[in-house]
Amino acid sequence: MLKEISNDTDYRAALSAVRPFFDREPEEGTAEALEFDRLVALLEHYEALHFPVTENGA
Repeated sequence: MLKEISNDTDYRAALSAVRPFFDREPEEGTAEALEFDRLVALLEHYEALHFPVTENGA
């Protein structure tokens, strides 16, 4: 079940959950593809808040 990523433990769990999708990309329009898209969105949101990229790349 997907949930908000609110700490490092959640973040690492989400990374582990999304990793298999990179080995076998789900077919578009499937439940697996929706789960993949949601996981990626959650990860991107958390990373934007906690690991922001500045203009100089630092």
